[in-house]
Amino acid sequence: MWETRIWELATYIALHTNEPITESEHRRLVDEARAEMVPAAELAETLVERYEGWTEAEMEPGGDDEQVVKEKAWNQRWLREDS
Repeated sequence: MWETRIWELATYIALHTNEPITESEHRRLVDEARAEMVPAAELAETLVERYEGWTEAEMEPGGDDEQVVKEKAWNQRWLREDS
């Protein structure tokens, strides 16, 4: 019985807690991430995925039963926010 409880605790720790990290290691990882070059298209895709204000009219059916943003809607929003 104890073995089961220990396994459950170990699983919980592995899946639901953060690994301890030193401040200097965290700073190094943040600096590495900030220095990484990312293609603009990938950043734009991330913005689209995280934006929650798309209306139903701005969406169209995509693959795998998911909705995607229409190209025209993306371009209109990009130009509105850019100006």
